[in-house]
This record gives sequence, structure tokens and C-alpha cells, in this order.
Amino acid sequence: MYRGGIPILKENDIINAIKELTKNSKGQVRSFTLKHIARTLGIRDTPVNLSIIRYYLDQLVNEGLIEIYEPDKKRNRRYFVRRGSKLWY
Repeated sequence: MYRGGIPILKENDIINAIKELTKNSKGQVRSFTLKHIARTLGIRDTPVNLSIIRYYLDQLVNEGLIEIYEPDKKRNRRYFVRRGSKLWY
């Protein structure tokens, strides 16, 4: 999972982390940040790791699988997934 101190992350790892976050959710929507994904994956939340996670989350937004809570914010961006999405556990 690590190569030279930087984790090797794939889109599948991010999808599994989102499914893990939604596993015990009781509402219709589950929101999360980059740090939530990093902690679920068991990696440190350094800027390099968070930028890799952000890249994959932005790809999932473009595919329509997740949404951005406040699209105008660039820092501390919150993502969310709705019940009924393919990413809901």
C-alpha cells in the first residue's frame, strides 16, 4: 500500500472507504471530508495524501456518484453520498 512513504491509493480503495462510512448510517445522506476518508483507510492526513484522495473524489463527483455539499468552498470541502447511490453500503 505504500511506495516511498506515499500510499498507493486506487479509486477502489476510496469507494470501499465511502461504503465503510455509510455502513451504519441511519439517514438519507452521509457527508464526509477528506480526513474522514484518510482515517477510514488508515493513512495519515498529510497534504499529499489528502490531495490524492481529493483527486479520486472529484472523479466520483464527475461521474455523479457523490456530490459536493458547498461547491463554492475550495478548503474544507464536504462531500456527500445519498442513499440509493451505488456507493451506499
